[in-house]
Amino acid sequence: MKKKIITISIIVAVVLLLGGLYLWYNGNYAGKKKVVLQELPSLSYDWQKVASDDGLVGDYLWQRSREYLVKECGENGLIPSYYIIPGRLTTQPGEASGVYRLEDQALLLKMYVKSGDRFEASSLKKSVEKNIDISGSDNSGKAAWLDACLYYYNAYGTKSDYVDIEKQVDNLFDDNGHFVPETLSAASYHEGAFASMEDTSDVKAEDVGGTLAGSIGESGDMFSFEGVQISSIDLRLVKNLEDSELIPSGSYEYNLGLVKGALVANNIPLYAFAYTEVNGEISYIYSHNVPASVDVEDSVRTMLNLARVNELPDDSYRWIQGSIFNNGSLRNTYYIVAGNVDGNEAFRAYTDIMEIAYLLDDTSLYGRICDIEGARVATYTNSPALSLIYREENGRYVLYAEENLAVSLLID
Repeated sequence: MKKKIITISIIVAVVLLLGGLYLWYNGNYAGKKKVVLQELPSLSYDWQKVASDDGLVGDYLWQRSREYLVKECGENGLIPSYYIIPGRLTTQPGEASGVYRLEDQALLLKMYVKSGDRFEASSLKKSVEKNIDISGSDNSGKAAWLDACLYYYNAYGTKSDYVDIEKQVDNLFDDNGHFVPETLSAASYHEGAFASMEDTSDVKAEDVGGTLAGSIGESGDMFSFEGVQISSIDLRLVKNLEDSELIPSGSYEYNLGLVKGALVANNIPLYAFAYTEVNGEISYIYSHNVPASVDVEDSVRTMLNLARVNELPDDSYRWIQGSIFNNGSLRNTYYIVAGNVDGNEAFRAYTDIMEIAYLLDDTSLYGRICDIEGARVATYTNSPALSLIYREENGRYVLYAEENLAVSLLID
């Protein structure tokens, strides 16, 4: 009799367990909607070897990014935008930025998904939702995080994650699949205004401030306006969302047309900073932080967005090639009237160019960027930055999350 009771008890427990699992599965996964995604780059051994020959080893870079930048330098499982490693003097301690950019967390989430780390991916997603105001972030951050959440959803997501994705889409796009405008600012001459240029040979410096510069919220040499930053229009994301029926049909073609139309001029294959729409009319604002100039990092990010959907014009790509091979590096400010590039080194553009070169099967340009990035990999055994990519700024060594994670994501 006792044996019979035990057997019945075991059967009941198993039934309850299976029933609970069924209810849990049904509530979280049954009927889960499908999301169509373009695969992230996955480099073959030959491409990885080119990078490793220059000191860029995916496994090491990702391991050190996770263990040092996230676990030691970050908070709540988040990665800080940058970390200044301790200096040689006792008065130069290590210092994290204290800033947690949504774009950086998006790269980190993609790396967890790509490396198959479900626990860390889930923990990061929860931490971002708790500690960062996603809905109050700029469009670039929203787009990056939404993109990462789509890849997370395909790998591990539940029905509640899909509901969250729908909310993020509503926060970033209007009912027509157009990016919702945000408040932006740009440098301008007080009277400067132009909307489009086919030929810049007769352009004067005072004409290159930006559309509406004389009429919208001027403050010193900057003006504020409601618009959409061109480099934040992630065309791959838009296409994935449209293919997944999360935004209306035609959204991709509309946004692609906006990006293509942002070309500065036929003889300047760079891209505008932003666009505004007034009474249905689109106007482009070309300068960002410096009047009468184009921000090269923004333009290269726009080129990457085009390359990811196989729409990068040959002229733009040749401009990148010429800049890198002729000058050995890239500067961040293109002066429209003078036709030259100057200013600070465009570090953020290098990782974008690295991916563009891979997408266009250009091993020569890819190898040159690996040279540039690999020259800044820490190799000193006792350095806390060992195997990470650093920059030297004001006599200190700084590790940027975006740079290290973007390279990790591409080559790992």
